[in-house]
Amino acid sequence: ILAHAQYYREEWEEARQSFHHALQLHPYDWTALIGRATLHCDRNFYVAALLDIERVIDVDDQEAAPFALRANIHLTRGQHAEALRDYQYTLESDPDDDEARLQLARLQALTGNTSIALELLEPLLESPEDIEEEYFVPAALLRSQLSLTLGSVKPALQDAQSVVEQCPTEPW
Repeated sequence: ILAHAQYYREEWEEARQSFHHALQLHPYDWTALIGRATLHCDRNFYVAALLDIERVIDVDDQEAAPFALRANIHLTRGQHAEALRDYQYTLESDPDDDEARLQLARLQALTGNTSIALELLEPLLESPEDIEEEYFVPAALLRSQLSLTLGSVKPALQDAQSVVEQCPTEPW
């Protein structure tokens, strides 16, 4: 779809117009709706993004992507309870969504649910070679911090060391 190509080339207005045109022709096209919602979210047009997300969910309420996108908006707006609900749904629908898992763990830690946060982090840390660095590093650092708050210094140090080993060129 042309709109997606324009989006990836950061031709924001052209992409928005192309998504809009596609939706004029096919008002319930899931791909165009989620594409335009993502564009609106990236441009900080949250109200417009939420309107598109609601339409996407009306089309298919079993897909995880719109719930994850809506959770990101809620988190950005400080609506933690709503973000928590949507991240939980996202993870139930797609247990392999590493971003939703990490964000949900962060929210659980923020709300004092340390044991739930630690449990959520486990899949991101069991096989570092299978997890993208963008998820492994923050997950290991969060677990290290949570371990320290529980008084578990040795596991905290092990997680910190694994981050240094994973990213040896970073100025830790």
